[in-house]
Amino acid sequence: MSDKVEDKRDEWIERASKRGDWDEVLRLLDQPLANAERKDRAYGLLSLHWNIGTADNLRIELGDEISDSTLNPLESLIQSELQEEQVNPFTAIQTFDEVEQHILLVRLLDKKSFSKLSKEVKMSDKTVKSHFEYDLELLKSLLK
Repeated sequence: MSDKVEDKRDEWIERASKRGDWDEVLRLLDQPLANAERKDRAYGLLSLHWNIGTADNLRIELGDEISDSTLNPLESLIQSELQEEQVNPFTAIQTFDEVEQHILLVRLLDKKSFSKLSKEVKMSDKTVKSHFEYDLELLKSLLK
């Protein structure tokens, strides 16, 4: 805004204050904000401070109605503790021996049959199946 406009507004504020016209003083003081808001509306912009209504002599702003999804310090601490408690499935699988890891991963990821797996690990298909079922239950219990 130019200095001429500000100087002129200051003169008008001074005149209105000498007359005791405080409503005019307040209007002139709020004029730069009103002009900025009008310009924002022309460009289709909204501010979180935009008034959407009043209730019991309180101004309700748009920002008051938007929920805040940020966590307070206690919620943040609880969430970080819960994340620490959760076990990564691949970390849990690494606790098994190599044969059990191979049986679990190949069966779950590659969907190989127990007979093909039995040839790879040189065990009977029933043994491979029992290892798989036992290890799968153990893995589920570790991840709970």
